Amino acid sequence: MIDLTKSPEKLKSSILEDAMQGKLTKQLPDDGNVDDLLDAIRQEKEALIKAKKIKNSKPLPDITPDEIPFDIPKNWRWVRLGDISYANSGHNLNNYICDEGNVLYVKVSDMNLPENQEEIKTSNNKINKETYLVPKKSIIFPKIGGAIKTNKRRFIFSKKVSIDSNTMSLTPIKSSLFQYLFMYMKQKDLSKIQSGTSMPSINKKKVENITIPLPPLPEQKRIVEKLDKLLPEVEQFSKSVNELDTLRNDFPVILKNSLLQSAMMGKLTKQLPDDGNVDDLLDAIRQEKEALIKAKKIKKSKPLPDITPDEIPFDIPNSWRWVRLGDISTLPQQKSINPQKINNNTWVLDLQEIEKNTGKLISKKYNYEKNAKSSKNIFHKEDILYNKLRPYLNKVLVADEDGVSTSELIVIHLIKDINPFYISIALRSPYFLSKVNADTYGTKMPRAGLKNVIKYLVPLPPLDEQKRIVEKLDKLFKELKD
Repeated sequence: MIDLTKSPEKLKSSILEDAMQGKLTKQLPDDGNVDDLLDAIRQEKEALIKAKKIKNSKPLPDITPDEIPFDIPKNWRWVRLGDISYANSGHNLNNYICDEGNVLYVKVSDMNLPENQEEIKTSNNKINKETYLVPKKSIIFPKIGGAIKTNKRRFIFSKKVSIDSNTMSLTPIKSSLFQYLFMYMKQKDLSKIQSGTSMPSINKKKVENITIPLPPLPEQKRIVEKLDKLLPEVEQFSKSVNELDTLRNDFPVILKNSLLQSAMMGKLTKQLPDDGNVDDLLDAIRQEKEALIKAKKIKKSKPLPDITPDEIPFDIPNSWRWVRLGDISTLPQQKSINPQKINNNTWVLDLQEIEKNTGKLISKKYNYEKNAKSSKNIFHKEDILYNKLRPYLNKVLVADEDGVSTSELIVIHLIKDINPFYISIALRSPYFLSKVNADTYGTKMPRAGLKNVIKYLVPLPPLDEQKRIVEKLDKLFKELKD
């Protein structure tokens, strides 16, 4: 039974540790001990040396008690990797690389594979020189630099290959040892034996001196089979944990978006008969706009098109109305000011000072702190500042005092008694954000066009309902944060 209380990495480490201590499988008397296997390995090694397939090397030192990290079953033995395998460094064969070559030439960069892939089957490099071939059933791994630490996984091949000088191979003397040895090397942290400062690396001597607990062959097979069954379960558990962590991190954003969308559909608060409908408010807005035009406080602009049924994205309560943003505000007009005319005590707002997705101000600075150098847009208290640069950041702010802003913010001055906090909520809702993002122009620095923004639809409830929605969302968002 897998202990799901452990983290995936600790769980995997624990399973591998149990396997190396003989705790993962039953010890069977019929397995015998591993001494006969070690005698056969010594004879095979002598034969390989005699055939000049591997070089003769100095005997490895005996294993001291201090090198033994844990107890193993009585029929197992502690051995050094050099007793049961041989290591080789790769070679720099750049001069022999050619498109027509038939030998796979593997570099460290070829080891950047998906987590569950253990065999490199292709490479961008091939050579026509077969002098330095790594035998089949060899294990390869990086031997230099940060790749030792960051790439703990080892790789295998179903055919002979050649490897570059930053890579090392480990070949078992008897091929029957391969699966167990590969399993052991996959979990071994080779960074612990690297040396050097500017470019730390490992060498053949240090690799061959590594100690490994060696069971009889039947037990090796059972361990590998057990791990082949358990480790995929751990990987699946790890994937589930990662998905849960992602969901946990994303959940507040998902919930906020859901609340915003519900608010825009009139599903977050009760519809009260005393609210009436919004038609009287819209009539007052039209009259106020005409008065402003007549007084030459704003310019007259072309009438916006009527709203068609195809434009309406979802149903709203009967007392609400769909309106275009330009019909309830002075858009598209923006008032600007030259930097020389900005008073030192004037609030100067930049895009980075608005927090994304929240409608909150990160910091407030005045002109005596900034000394504005470019033309700015003028805004007043309770105007809405909307980011036209990279609108996907969802930066929307209701001004709490007069000031000036970067031209990358659209100033939305509402006509008559519309609640600016309600409109700012509407502008941050998933519906509105998706609409704006679909219409942006520019790739590296996408922008929302003012001509499009004034045409976007906003669901407008009666004033009392606007207030209730703002209060309800403020309460819910505070509870969500707490």
